[in-house]
Amino acid sequence: MNNPTLRRAAAIAWTLIMLWGCLLPGPKVPRIMAWHDKLMHVVIFVLFSVLWMLARPGGRTNWPDRAGAIRVLLAGLAFGIIIEVLQYTLPIRRSGDVEDVIADFAGALLGVGVIWLGQTMLKRSDVSR
Repeated sequence: MNNPTLRRAAAIAWTLIMLWGCLLPGPKVPRIMAWHDKLMHVVIFVLFSVLWMLARPGGRTNWPDRAGAIRVLLAGLAFGIIIEVLQYTLPIRRSGDVEDVIADFAGALLGVGVIWLGQTMLKRSDVSR
């Protein structure tokens, strides 16, 4: 996906899908399945941060960009907090959970790390050519 507009649209679309999915009315997740819930939080936030890292201006070529990575991490943290506050306050049979925010941030960190590692490896392979 070389088109920056498409990369940004993909990041926005995924963010909206996440918001919609997290705010659907539903029962509380049973404690037996709590690990599954946390894993899902990690996975959706890995994708969130990967898409937003690539959606930044110069997202595929401007590395290392610590400021951009920090912005994506802070956005992931803020979005995770917003989702949990909404789940806690809205009458949708959902509950906000601090552990979910931690899983969200862990996913955001992993996603940024994946992009960072991938870009570092690409730069090293370009230098060795």
